[in-house]
Amino acid sequence: MSTSSKSAVSLVSLFSQLAILVLLAMLLASCGKKESATTASGTPAAKPWNQSDAESEYRLIKAELSLAEAKKPYLVLNFPRKFVELRLNGVLVWEFPMELIETDQSDLNDFSHDFLGPKGTLMRPILEKHLFASQGLTPDSVLAIISEATNVNAELLQRELPSRFQLLWAGGLTLDVRTDVEGKPKSKFQNTLADIKQAITRPLGREVIILKMPRESALTLYRATLPGLPTLVIPA
Repeated sequence: MSTSSKSAVSLVSLFSQLAILVLLAMLLASCGKKESATTASGTPAAKPWNQSDAESEYRLIKAELSLAEAKKPYLVLNFPRKFVELRLNGVLVWEFPMELIETDQSDLNDFSHDFLGPKGTLMRPILEKHLFASQGLTPDSVLAIISEATNVNAELLQRELPSRFQLLWAGGLTLDVRTDVEGKPKSKFQNTLADIKQAITRPLGREVIILKMPRESALTLYRATLPGLPTLVIPA
């Protein structure tokens, strides 16, 4: 074969490859348009894979597995669902929706961000619990429900109905739970100190989430959340 013939064959091969590439590009563009049209018509398009999201999901699964293997209750702040949960062995045993008062979605986002911190910490133990006020005795029927939900002997549970209490984590992060119970202050001095501490830390960027709960749900959460209880945050 002559040199000119070889050149011609090479050019044909090159143009063939270019044609294939152009055809592929057209097909991809066509698929993209169809996908956009499908999305516009109401059918959701497939979410593109995101490495960062995949890594976050993997870390969350690992964190929950380690908590489930401990075979002990743990608290979950499920911000995407806006639920406070208690889980045991990875199974949901109690939950209540976050009924926010004096706070909003931005506070949930900030709390979630501060809880994770620069290292992306998904688990932290409760450091403190403060009961502001309580009332009377809890009926045995309510204690039986709490006992079943928390896997704690009903005879070991105290009977005070909380009016208001706080759960605190490292860095001043606070969950403030309030009920409709007209309770008596446990200690006016300690309550004043707690309020002053919150007033100081909140302007410094320490987030406080304030929730409203019915008395029975608040009692369940209060009795189940002792200092040291692991808390898992599902980020907002």
